[in-house]
Amino acid sequence: MTAQHRILIVEDDYFQSHVLKVMLTKLNYNVVGVARSGESAITMAIDLKPHLVMMDISLKGEMDGIEAAKKMSAIADHIALIFVSGYTDESHRNRMEQTEYDSFLSKPINREILSEALENSFSKIAYRISQNGMINM
Repeated sequence: MTAQHRILIVEDDYFQSHVLKVMLTKLNYNVVGVARSGESAITMAIDLKPHLVMMDISLKGEMDGIEAAKKMSAIADHIALIFVSGYTDESHRNRMEQTEYDSFLSKPINREILSEALENSFSKIAYRISQNGMINM
């Protein structure tokens, strides 16, 4: 885990995004931005080229986090995705399955659970790179 790993937070609640940003920074990750809507998340993912997106499901605007994740993966398939949400029902789980996410973390999260999910996601990225050659990030 190093600051070279670029993470985009997608969370419309200021307090939640701030807490997540502090945890990520203390774990020595580089938070490149915070998006408050699905639409801005897509734009920021294109512009900032994060390695990983921490995505809330419920967002302000026309697009929720699951829809934003689908559109994001169509644009940049190399981005790892971790959903962070209080929605744990079957309907949301079924919709999440339509994306290529790495992990789901149920709110509230703690630093240990976050660290483990990040390590697993970045291990998956390293494996994909070793199998498919270098991925532009």
